[in-house]
Amino acid sequence: MPSKTEFYRQMADHVATQLTGSWQEWAGFLTTAARLYKYPFHEQLLIYAQRPDATACAEYDLWNEKMGRYVRRGSKGIALVDDSGDRPRLRYVFDISDTGTREHSRTPWLWQLEERHLDSVQAMLERTYDVSGDDLAGQLTEVAGKLAEEYWTEHQQDFFYIVDGSFLEEYDEYNIGVQFKAAATVSITYALMSRCGLEPERYFDHEDFMAIFDFNTPSTIGALGTAVSQINQQVLRQIGVTVRNAEREANQERSKQDEQSHDLYPERRLSDSRPEAEPAAGETPGQVRQDEENLPEGTPSHPLQPDVAEREAVPAPSGDRRDRPEQTGADDAPAGEGSGSHRGTESQRSHEVGGADEHLQSSGRGNPDGGAYQQLTLNLFLSEAEQIQSIDEAENVAHTSSAFSFAQNDIDHVLRLGGNTDRQRERVVAAFEKQKTTAEIAEILKTLYHGGNGLGSVSAWYAEDGIHLSHGKSVRYDRSAQVISWESAAERIGELLESGQFASNVELAEAAGYERSLLAEKLWYLYHDLSEGAREAGYLSCLSEIKGNGFPEETRRLTEQLSDPAFRQTLKEEYAAFWTAYQQDRDLLRFHYHRPREIWENLKDLDLPRRTFSSELSQVPTVQHFITEDEIDAAMTGGSSFAGGKGRIYAFFMANHTDKEKVRFLKDEYGIGGRSHALSGATHSGEDHDGKGLHYKKQDCPDVHLNWEKVAKRITSLVQKGRYLTEQEQAQYDKIQAEKELAEEDAIQAQQPDSAVWEYNGVKVRHPDDMILYQMGDFFELYGEDAKEAAAELNINLTTRAIPGGGRVEMCGFPANQLEQMVEQLRDKHDVTISAVPEDGKERQEYSMPSINHEAEQHINAQEAEFGADGNRVFRDTEATAAPTIREMYEQYKPVVTAAISEDAAYRNACGHSDRENAVIEGNAAVRRAVLGSKDMELIRLYSDVPEFRQRLHREVIDETYSKLHELLRPLSQEDIDTALCAWNGNIESKHAVVRYMKDHAREKDTAAWLAQEYGGSNSNSLFVVRAGSPEETQLPWPKVQRRLAQLIQEDRFYTEEEQDRFDNIDPIAIREALEERGIVNGQVADPEKLDNDPFIQQVMSDAEQCRHLLELVLEMKILEVHVVAEKTISYHPEYHGVRLDVMAEEAGTKRRFNVEMQVKTESALAKRSRYYHAQMDMDALLTGETYDQLPDTYVIFICDFAPFDSRLYRYNIRNVVRETNELLKDGNQTIILSTQGTNPSEVPVELVNFLKYVGQDTDEAETNDDYVRLLQEQIKRIKQNRDWEGKYMLLEEMMRDEREEGRQEGRQEGQERMSQLILLLIKQNRNEDIAKAAADRDYQEQLFKEFNL
Repeated sequence: MPSKTEFYRQMADHVATQLTGSWQEWAGFLTTAARLYKYPFHEQLLIYAQRPDATACAEYDLWNEKMGRYVRRGSKGIALVDDSGDRPRLRYVFDISDTGTREHSRTPWLWQLEERHLDSVQAMLERTYDVSGDDLAGQLTEVAGKLAEEYWTEHQQDFFYIVDGSFLEEYDEYNIGVQFKAAATVSITYALMSRCGLEPERYFDHEDFMAIFDFNTPSTIGALGTAVSQINQQVLRQIGVTVRNAEREANQERSKQDEQSHDLYPERRLSDSRPEAEPAAGETPGQVRQDEENLPEGTPSHPLQPDVAEREAVPAPSGDRRDRPEQTGADDAPAGEGSGSHRGTESQRSHEVGGADEHLQSSGRGNPDGGAYQQLTLNLFLSEAEQIQSIDEAENVAHTSSAFSFAQNDIDHVLRLGGNTDRQRERVVAAFEKQKTTAEIAEILKTLYHGGNGLGSVSAWYAEDGIHLSHGKSVRYDRSAQVISWESAAERIGELLESGQFASNVELAEAAGYERSLLAEKLWYLYHDLSEGAREAGYLSCLSEIKGNGFPEETRRLTEQLSDPAFRQTLKEEYAAFWTAYQQDRDLLRFHYHRPREIWENLKDLDLPRRTFSSELSQVPTVQHFITEDEIDAAMTGGSSFAGGKGRIYAFFMANHTDKEKVRFLKDEYGIGGRSHALSGATHSGEDHDGKGLHYKKQDCPDVHLNWEKVAKRITSLVQKGRYLTEQEQAQYDKIQAEKELAEEDAIQAQQPDSAVWEYNGVKVRHPDDMILYQMGDFFELYGEDAKEAAAELNINLTTRAIPGGGRVEMCGFPANQLEQMVEQLRDKHDVTISAVPEDGKERQEYSMPSINHEAEQHINAQEAEFGADGNRVFRDTEATAAPTIREMYEQYKPVVTAAISEDAAYRNACGHSDRENAVIEGNAAVRRAVLGSKDMELIRLYSDVPEFRQRLHREVIDETYSKLHELLRPLSQEDIDTALCAWNGNIESKHAVVRYMKDHAREKDTAAWLAQEYGGSNSNSLFVVRAGSPEETQLPWPKVQRRLAQLIQEDRFYTEEEQDRFDNIDPIAIREALEERGIVNGQVADPEKLDNDPFIQQVMSDAEQCRHLLELVLEMKILEVHVVAEKTISYHPEYHGVRLDVMAEEAGTKRRFNVEMQVKTESALAKRSRYYHAQMDMDALLTGETYDQLPDTYVIFICDFAPFDSRLYRYNIRNVVRETNELLKDGNQTIILSTQGTNPSEVPVELVNFLKYVGQDTDEAETNDDYVRLLQEQIKRIKQNRDWEGKYMLLEEMMRDEREEGRQEGRQEGQERMSQLILLLIKQNRNEDIAKAAADRDYQEQLFKEFNL
């Protein structure tokens, strides 16, 4: 059973979905919302659901203490969901009609727009919104249109993602905007007119509200309602202030002699038992105190102070309120001047009497009802100084926390508010919407959370191992800090998302739109980097149509276009063509920093189904932010923003200088200027520096100013602790210093040459005529005359190097990865010897390669040595041994190189995490590393000397290894997991069994164990392994497999396309079950009643709104909300007769059950059928431990297309009666039989008669003026136009009718199976026209049988 809080949350969702199903219902809500315009939309919903006539609502204590009114005994409070604390709870408000008055009671004042106010209000509207005219209704309409347009422009990207599942889904983005603005404009106008007393029903009818019917999901209704509520509040507040000012001015003119007069409206006069006080400072004589207005219409929730206009309109009281004696609830004091007591368990809200009240919580310890929670009550009439002092006092209490522990609230604030990445919560939400694994999300969090944050009293620093937390202003190097691992952070964020506490509803809606905007930017940059040839060839032509004033406007338009499935399909087709061509010709792009494959994957991701999250938060909870010491230190280590500045500062502070010298140096180094993104890389942060020092700013944080003396001391400390330079910078600095030291030692180098010189000289002695390439670290170097010649031929710089004992010598060099290219150029003229150090670095090796000319000469000498100068073989008696061919050598060395690069770390990383182009580049380098590292001189010779060998080796080895390594190492995606699930265990019969079982057990806990057993006979403790043996291997628990399988089956993606197209895989059991649902078992008519029922009416009645309306019409009672199940099967034992109910509905809250049955064939046992249905519906209505008093009422309704009784009435109400007393037996059972053949229209509602007449006619030809019947006709048309239902409709109403007749007359199972199989095949191929044609043409049926070999 859901808790009360959950029940009222569900009630709000249910009410929301009902509102837009009827324009009268929506208009009624708008009227209520206009009276309570200062409440947020979700609370307006709950008030409307419980008390649609409410006018002024407040909590019990406020009525007592502020207004001096008592709540009548037995009054039922209006439940509202309060999310202000750690957990949601209920609070109750009472309408003014629930209260009574006593002496000194006060009546709340609601502003009323009267004719004398019109000029002021119209002038205000013209001044504020630039709308002119003499007609207030016209002005309000124009204001509504303007504000709706502005709201849509600002929030449209948030809205596009939430249209899934609504009627808006069928529109493109432009028309979604049209519908939203139309619905918002008419709704805002209606509410404004209603509150201003203009009788909006005179201006609007059904046609004006047509746009709201497309908002039929909680998400879309919530977005529309929020927009309407926010705009109404803005405009009505301004009108209210204008009315009050007009009243005040009129009162001043009439009562100039009486400064405290309240006689402007005698009927509203409030008694005042207090002694008269002097007017407050700044209070105009004759002003009317309007503090009571805060009761029904509220005050702003954020910020805590009222709007400027309202504060100006209401005078502040004189004196210090803390010096005044306490007042009783009966005192007629302005709000806030009475007692400071605020007892009760429910929180006081900002939109009630007493101003804005707010919970400021401690770090989360203690009882929520205890002292750990401090309530801050700010009255609208406090002075600013008093308000600030109250806030500070409350925050000082709220921020008191342990120095050694962290409450969950502290951690949650860091997860929600920290990170320093723009739109971070939307990025995190997107990752969860894609249902990534915890490990994947943890890696994403590492990239999104960087730097540090100060939140409340907690400092956070984001490191590789997780989030470091500590109390105070520093945490980065605190060894006692608490560390939250990234996996734990991911799990906690998931919990917050599930409970709606991580992000606001707006941010949840923006996540998908922001993802589209990022893709739009990538596409924009790529398109603008297309070469002229690519543009002339017409690649990505659909992007050329998106034009605007530069990058912002064009990317915005492209983002909008990406919401359109048709545009995405066109773009994917064009992009696929471009991508294919680009792989062949990289000149299609001018620059190559783009990631085309990544863009392609992102584009495909837009069509993936996503999980959605919901939240009622309009904004996330926040705390005071501050700049941490860690952030300041990190910013200082950035240096002076000038090139080399950080190194100069470090070098200066490493030397021996006084404090004054350091200060003077820093002033000169920094100068006057600044930089952005200075603190943790946050966008809204910066560092400024001038003659006084450094100044740090960060959004929502107090500024920090440090003079140069403090800066010098801080940098000194950082240098001494080794924190000023990063490890890489320290290594680079040490390298530079070492080079400087070596340069300084050149002049004083010892005369004895070192061992490296002797080694080089030794190589040169052995190969005096060769170019010597001598490896020194990552470079190959040449010296002396070799260097001069090589520098000229290779076009590289010539320099000098100090040789110990020998002065300086000419030198040139090149990176080791260019060795192959350089050797080929040098061998045109020179013999080359390479002296290299292998990777193990143990022993230097050398090998020589002759020049091209010398190689040919050696080949001739070898020929002459074997055959002689005359061509005759020299060694005639020796058996010749044929040298291996190039092909044989290639086959010998290819496996060696393949094995080597398969283990090359850089190449493996590129295969797994980059596109093919980058992988090929890295693969070529890996091949070179493998050859040189093999130490095989013959392989090195072949690779260097034989281009065909080298080219083939590169091509084939990379082609063979890339695909395998890419598949093995690439990150696992949801598509990979889905593919593994769809592959299942390779047994198609097992897949059929899974589909059948999941149909009825998808949400049961035991299903996970069943799936594990079906998959491979294992138990539920085992795991479903995806990509076994790979570093990316993922193991899924079976409950997660169960949830994903349910989604795949629901989306018709569990079977592959090949399986769906293969006739042999049509599941015969599924066919038989489908026939049994229609009353045909083993080719025989087992349940004639089901054959004669109208399945199309069942489908219409399965709509919850239509069903609820029908139940209210038939039963003449209010139905709150119903959950509907079409064709519900109830069978408790295979040997007993089960039932299949056409429509089963259950009312939320009361649990009353309703069964609606359609009967088109005369039924003699209708009464006993009703009795049996009632019994079956009661079987599971009571749980163990519940009493019979809790048994819900049941209603069975038969809609008969015949006259069940001779009296020929439209409606028969059947109840059990005590025969002796004629009293009704209150057993909760009631049967209603409706007949389309009734003859007493005057005795039943006209709407019910119209409905029954409609049911008895052909639904396509029926003509009616009844609104409900027209709605039914519209829904039927939509269902018929739906491709998924076209085939099903034809099946049930045409072909099944023919087949039932065959079953009755011949009972031939063969014909039943053939027809069923034919229907399923035609539906799968979307051949709906063939279904219709076959229904009317027997010959065509036979032709189709032959086509499918049936």
